[in-house]
Amino acid sequence: MVRHSAAVTPELDPARVAHFRILGRLGHGGMGVVYRAEDEDLRRMVALKLLPETSGSEERRQRFLREARSAAAITHPNVAVVYQVGQADGRVYIAMELVEGENLRARLDRGRLEVATAIELAGQIARGLSAAHDKGIVHRDLKPENVMITPAGVVKLLDFGLAKAVIDARAGGDSDAAMAETETVVTSDEGRVMGTPEYMSPEQAMGEPLDVRSDVFSLGVVLYEMLSGARPFAGASTGAVLVAIARDTPARLRERAPDVDEATDALVMRCLAKAPGDRFASAGEIVAALSGQRSAKATTESRTEVAPITRSEDMRRRPLAVRVGVGAAMVVGALLVLGFLGLAWREGIRPRAATNGSPTAVPVEASAPRGHAITDRPPPKTNNPEAAAAFAAAMQDLRDASLSVSGSDLQRATKLDPTFAAAHLANVMREMYAGDALSPESFAAATQFRSALDDRDQMLLRAAEPLRLDPPDFGEVADRLRAVSQRFANDAEVLFYLGGALLHAGQTSEAHEALERAVTVDPQFAAPVWLLAGEQMGVGNLELSQHLNERCLAISPSAASCLRQQGFIHLRVGRCADFEADTHRLTVIEPNGSRSYLYLAIAIASRGAQPEGIRAALEKWMALEVAVDATYESKARNRIDLGMTALTGDLAAATDAARQRDGLLGSNMGERAHAAAALAQVAFLEEQGAPAKALAVAEAFERRIPGWTADAPGGVRLYLAYARHRSGRLTDAQFAQTRSALMQEVTKGEPPAEVPLDVRDLYAVNAEKPDEVAETLALFDKPPPPRTSAPVDLQSRLGRAYLLAGRTDEALPWLRRAATQCAFLGEIDGDDFTAPVDYMHAHLWLGQALEAKGDKGGACEAYGVILSRWKNAKPRSVTLDKAKERSRALGCSP
Repeated sequence: MVRHSAAVTPELDPARVAHFRILGRLGHGGMGVVYRAEDEDLRRMVALKLLPETSGSEERRQRFLREARSAAAITHPNVAVVYQVGQADGRVYIAMELVEGENLRARLDRGRLEVATAIELAGQIARGLSAAHDKGIVHRDLKPENVMITPAGVVKLLDFGLAKAVIDARAGGDSDAAMAETETVVTSDEGRVMGTPEYMSPEQAMGEPLDVRSDVFSLGVVLYEMLSGARPFAGASTGAVLVAIARDTPARLRERAPDVDEATDALVMRCLAKAPGDRFASAGEIVAALSGQRSAKATTESRTEVAPITRSEDMRRRPLAVRVGVGAAMVVGALLVLGFLGLAWREGIRPRAATNGSPTAVPVEASAPRGHAITDRPPPKTNNPEAAAAFAAAMQDLRDASLSVSGSDLQRATKLDPTFAAAHLANVMREMYAGDALSPESFAAATQFRSALDDRDQMLLRAAEPLRLDPPDFGEVADRLRAVSQRFANDAEVLFYLGGALLHAGQTSEAHEALERAVTVDPQFAAPVWLLAGEQMGVGNLELSQHLNERCLAISPSAASCLRQQGFIHLRVGRCADFEADTHRLTVIEPNGSRSYLYLAIAIASRGAQPEGIRAALEKWMALEVAVDATYESKARNRIDLGMTALTGDLAAATDAARQRDGLLGSNMGERAHAAAALAQVAFLEEQGAPAKALAVAEAFERRIPGWTADAPGGVRLYLAYARHRSGRLTDAQFAQTRSALMQEVTKGEPPAEVPLDVRDLYAVNAEKPDEVAETLALFDKPPPPRTSAPVDLQSRLGRAYLLAGRTDEALPWLRRAATQCAFLGEIDGDDFTAPVDYMHAHLWLGQALEAKGDKGGACEAYGVILSRWKNAKPRSVTLDKAKERSRALGCSP
């Protein structure tokens, strides 16, 4: 195979192509030359492929472009995104996602792969191919060089359909025949092989028409090489290789790789069948076959269903450089549920949304008056052009519902120009609609430099004044914003702020009207729909929230905030494949956004990825965090250590990491942060079968509480009551009195149905005795039905309570939902450090419930998850011991 291009030589490398500035070569071959380039219009780095010169008529050139654009229509997490296909100066170019990592060839150069790794990579390759095959597109040049592997272990396939596109544009006539003829002749009209002989199918080698089964053969060659370290067909020349492919039967895979099981050997050899009809009919069948060969380390959900992603061809990115604070309660408690968005985050670069309309966007009535989009207003006063540009970018990001980046741009604007009153005001208003604590500095700066504000913004600043109260008076803020909206009736930004204030004030009906009006005024304004979706998620209406998130993404395909909410819904309802697809799309939309990789780590952990891949994604998250705030490194490293040790069952190390977490908080006076670290230690010690040590940690924390607040958090106090009772330090009567007093205090005498869900959760933590269980269930048997939006720990604890009460049929829905949530790693960006423990508890109790129903197979599967995930738990795991005991008793297969 010739690895250089006759059309473009190093001496003739262009300095730029269209609006792309060439920065250097990435590679070259028969399909053209690939450069690292900067898209100067959209401010993003891309891989820019210049395809070979296409001689002939304009008709052939247009056919070539159609084929290339058809290939670009493939949208899937395992396919590199194609941003743009075009032509400039007589050359056709393709701007693609710049995939970081290494290709499979580099990995194979270090030696053959382990069987589990090879099968995992082959599954991802097959899923990417399947997305193409579903559209009738054949890759035609599948080889290790076209398989990229990101640091997180995600496969990205390159160059779909381009071989056919090149030949079709050159040859005219029958494209399949032309493709085959050019490849098999070895030297094309430009003197190079089109395609890679070692990976061709027999029909490709013999010049016959091709279909998707040709890719099946090529995948068989790749998988054979991954597992054995050698290709199945060899020869002294290209011609000899082609003859071997067409004529020879390769050695059985197990002859070269004895550690490969018979099922995998049979799968590979079926792919390598000479006759297309003897192979798998498509890559989709390979996906299904591979899913049945995954080891027990996989989760209970198959990885075969990966939803495609969508993308916009008109995306724009801007560099960012500062940490953004996003509060713990974005929309009427939505972020108490949405832990991913609950605490501080920092973001990097993101694409901008397309500004074209969408048939699924919010309709605008013909009689609706022309309003003012948030990007239509005159530029605010500043003497710093860069600050002005950052502010304009923030407004566009707000419009696009990419709110974390909007906050970063505002922070950058105020850093560039500390007197920039409009940017300080926008920060105040962002904190208002997001539910963050008001930044006194932003409000003070906006007030100090208010003379630079126009009339509307001065009214907004006065409306925000009640936010300084403790607690903020959102009702008064809403009243003042009504006055602003009456004067600026068609100002979409004002209507958005009014809707946010009304939501926080509990005036939902009027809030909905204001937010819908904002979108009617500006049909490309996605942020109001994000607020509506978040509110519905906060009250547990996930179906409507999902609909609203889809509507938001229809308005703005790069609405990262809506995509996160959508991903979280998929997480909570157990659609782990959809959640993983969402995370891959996030890494495309915001490739330098730290949270994209945090989501990716959580998604792949839930889908049974190897710890090395999960850690790689978390390391990428940390690197992006630290690039913005170097002081965060020790806390970020601790979060990773906490997550990974709990994930793998290293409970002693997890306990140490939780203890270190408490120390890293230093002089932080917020007792909740310290409580999370203390309760994590308690959970890990209890799981090790060390209740006395766990109680000692909780009591030591209790002694520190007066320095922060009057009382310990309810969860700590309840745990102490239960633990002291179990240890004999409280009599039954004393415990009953203590628990009753806590119940009365926390519920404030409200009827059970009115008690907040998170408060009721406290009473499910340790309930074991009949009277405790009955009292706990009394809080849940009233109106609220089982909620799919509830976190895994609440669902599993409630399921266990019903199980202990002998109400197995009522326990199963709770336990099944808990066991299938996609949060095995936990919501690591919050204070949820014990999610792996909760996840294991859910499977243990689910297994017990299924045993009670006589479902041996289901029980064995539930116990098997624990045995697989925590097989190396140390020093010991109480849950693992119980799962082993029940698994042996049932005679479950190992």
